Amino acid sequence: MQYFHHHKILRILAFDGISISAFAFLIFWMAQLKLMELNFDIAYLGFVHMSWLVFEISIATNFAFFEHLVGSKRRYLFLSAIIPGLGFIALAFTKTILVAIPLLIIMGTFAFTRPFLFNHYMQKYIESHHRATVMSTINMVRALARGVVYVVLAGVFMWSHKAAFIVAGLGIIMFSLISKVEEDMLID
Repeated sequence: MQYFHHHKILRILAFDGISISAFAFLIFWMAQLKLMELNFDIAYLGFVHMSWLVFEISIATNFAFFEHLVGSKRRYLFLSAIIPGLGFIALAFTKTILVAIPLLIIMGTFAFTRPFLFNHYMQKYIESHHRATVMSTINMVRALARGVVYVVLAGVFMWSHKAAFIVAGLGIIMFSLISKVEEDMLID
């Protein structure tokens, strides 16, 4: 943790990656619940997960292309957070499988690839002899943040499914908007 005290850019990158990931990874758990709510045959859930993997691979192996496509690395990071955020809100009001499945696949694809990209950018700021410990600390804090968000959102979900999707989406959007990540921090 002391390493972060002396590295402002690493703190900014870690905060963005951890805060958004804590909410965005809810899609993994909430997808099944939404699909069941829409009477989707749960036997086919594996195809949704397979689609996530196929699209994750296509995004993760072409980050530079997508960053170039949207005009900057920072803009790509912002869009890769806003898409799941808006998707959660849209899912709150979705009443058909034909909308829910493509939305879930798009959301999951961006939500699940962001940590890989953040790890890439953060490792540029960590000296090799500290890298394993610092990255392990980031992963530990990410897991703790997810645990806290999961507990809170589980309570909201028990009260209202729609509210849980909206809160998850607003959480992602809020952290996306307050992010202090700048383009010059995203070095290759």
